[in-house]
Amino acid sequence: MQIVCITGNVNIEDALRIRRQVFIEEQNVSEQEEFDDLDDQSTHIMLYKDNLCVATGRMYREKESIMHVGRIAVSKEFRSFGYGKILMVDMLNRAFQIEDINEIVISAQCRVICFYEKLGFIKRGSIYLDANIPHVEMTLLKVK
Repeated sequence: MQIVCITGNVNIEDALRIRRQVFIEEQNVSEQEEFDDLDDQSTHIMLYKDNLCVATGRMYREKESIMHVGRIAVSKEFRSFGYGKILMVDMLNRAFQIEDINEIVISAQCRVICFYEKLGFIKRGSIYLDANIPHVEMTLLKVK
């Protein structure tokens, strides 16, 4: 396995392909909602297995000490092999290696809350719709 990290929106075609497959084709999110201006300022993480990108996510600084992690997606044929967890652990480690980042937030789809809870995230706030999909904000604090 190989993990590739790219800041900005150049050379992220593999990430966009997976996001199109998962969010637009499978979950019926509109292209306008999925591909936004945040891609330009995000760091994109892509997990490759045998030279094929199988999972992706992005992160960007939301506030001074807060990193937002999102657009976590695993290609359908590679789910349930642990690639999502490998990707998330890498992203969390990268985010917390930044000296002034003390918190990571994620807008989690309600159907995968348990996945994020196993990584240490806790729910914050109430359920809301994003792209007609129930979500809840979750947070993870840096262990000092």
